[in-house]
Amino acid sequence: MDTSKIYSSGVLNKGEEITDCFQGKCHISNDMANGLIVFTNRRFIFLRKPPGLFTKGYNVVLFSSWGDIVSVSTTGLISKKLHLSIQKENGIVVHKLSCDKVEDVAQRILRGAISSLHSCIADMFFLKIAFNDTRLLLATS
Repeated sequence: MDTSKIYSSGVLNKGEEITDCFQGKCHISNDMANGLIVFTNRRFIFLRKPPGLFTKGYNVVLFSSWGDIVSVSTTGLISKKLHLSIQKENGIVVHKLSCDKVEDVAQRILRGAISSLHSCIADMFFLKIAFNDTRLLLATS
C-alpha cells in the first residue's frame, strides 16, 4: 500500500515511521467508518479521509501508544471483529475494528505492545545499572 499520502498529511510525529498499514473499519458512534489501520514504530493509529468531494489528508480517529494497549481479542466466525482495549486517563476504552486480515492485525498489535513492554523493561534495567554506577562512583570518590 502506498503510504506517501499518510506521511505528507502531517499525522505522524517527528521520527515516527510506518511499519505496516491495512484497509479497515472502525466502529464510531454507531457507525462503521472506512479508513486505514496504521502501525508505526511508536503507536497504533486509525485514519479516515475527511468527508467531502475534494478533501486531502486524513483525520486521526483513534490512536494509542503501544504501552497503553491493555488487551486485544477477536470475535465472530464469519464476520470477524477485533476488540482493542486501550488505557486512557478516565479508564479503559474498548474499540471495535474490522478488516480482511483481522488475525494478522491482532498479531501485529500484540507484537507492538510486547515490543513496547520489552523496551520499557530494558530502560528500567539500564536506569538501575546507571543508578548503581553513580552510587559506586560517589562511594569511591
